[in-house]
Amino acid sequence: MSNIPPFGSEEAVIYYRRQLEENSNDTMACLNFGTALAKAGYLQGSVVHLRRALQLAPSNILAYLRLGETLQSLGELEEAYRLYEQGSRLAPEDPTGYLLRGCLRFMQSRFIEAGELFRAAVVLDPTCADAWNDLGSVCAALNHYEEALGCYRRALELAPNFFKLRENLALLLWGMKRYEEAAAFYRDLVERDPTRADLVCYLADVLSAQNKFVEAAAFYKKSVELAPDQTDVYYRLGAALHKIGKPLEAIDAFGKVVEADDKHSEALCQLAVILGELDRYEEAIDFCHRCIAVDPKHVLAHNNLGALLFRLNRLAEAIRVLEKTLELDPGFSPAYYHLGHALFMQAGPGTAKPYFLKALELNPNLGEACYALACIEAIEGHAPQAVKYLEKVVRLNPEDLELARTDPNLNSLRTLPAFQALFKTAKKRRAKTRSKRRRSK
Repeated sequence: MSNIPPFGSEEAVIYYRRQLEENSNDTMACLNFGTALAKAGYLQGSVVHLRRALQLAPSNILAYLRLGETLQSLGELEEAYRLYEQGSRLAPEDPTGYLLRGCLRFMQSRFIEAGELFRAAVVLDPTCADAWNDLGSVCAALNHYEEALGCYRRALELAPNFFKLRENLALLLWGMKRYEEAAAFYRDLVERDPTRADLVCYLADVLSAQNKFVEAAAFYKKSVELAPDQTDVYYRLGAALHKIGKPLEAIDAFGKVVEADDKHSEALCQLAVILGELDRYEEAIDFCHRCIAVDPKHVLAHNNLGALLFRLNRLAEAIRVLEKTLELDPGFSPAYYHLGHALFMQAGPGTAKPYFLKALELNPNLGEACYALACIEAIEGHAPQAVKYLEKVVRLNPEDLELARTDPNLNSLRTLPAFQALFKTAKKRRAKTRSKRRRSK
């Protein structure tokens, strides 16, 4: 028996295939080969042989369990439920019977009862990886994440190659924000089955959560190559491409989303953002209007539209749109910032100042608002307050201070030693940031 390869391994698939080839009408050969395929992740192929096993032995409880589990993994929930229900009527009070009844309760969302049945199975057979896996799934459904992790880890010790278990563990680690561990499992799963578009996408999602957008974009591309009709994945691909500075490719990805669904407000909004960054203002404005037509309460689209109108010096329109943005969301700090800029140009610094202050109150790390307030304080002759705002700009993002070198709004500060000292501090902070980036690589 020690020479029999464990379920989940490719060796097991080969071993049980040979057994089946010797006698295609052998119930256990069909069941074992179907189970070997399922545990290794070959779900579609396993269904054929598990169905055959059940045809050969209609009272085989394990066949009901294995076929039900596989169909459930494939999303064939009604048939899986029916098999669990039928099998439960036949099942004795043994580990397989407890697993069947537990799976049925799980599908009924009766998680406490399912957990009790899976625990009973574990007590009767502590070496049953399926029972530990199922118990982990119940714990996860009940938000008992650490206990779920312990169950999955125990199952993994017993069945290191169990494909569905590794999927469950990866998903749990992702939900627990243990992204590096989750990514390691997803990499292994994708390597074992590179045709699963969903797994490729999940790996990309976990990489995105770690801000590894270059690698994430590559996997999103692979996912849509495998399954081109994934609108949501094209959207995530567009977001990743935007993050890594590939705006034209991002436009193409978001464009595919809009081609598939011309009422996808988020894709319309993102297209407006990117086109605005490329100074293609009229196109960006058009996408803002399209987004707002789909979702009249879309705060970001209103805010972006106001900012774009401001850039085109259409101040009255910009102010009206930004005021509408704040009606929709009185706590949206970017709208206060953009409205402050528009009012600065139309009515002067005194009118604009309260809006910049409100933006900073809502978001104390909004360096742009600090810079704007520094300009206003300098214009009003309040040099110490202006320098304090600029000091905060340096702390938040030293790159932004470069604007101050030539900004006429800050002319009253140029001869002050404190103003000159800001540039030295900013230079040191930039050097420190670059050094940290080099070390992180």
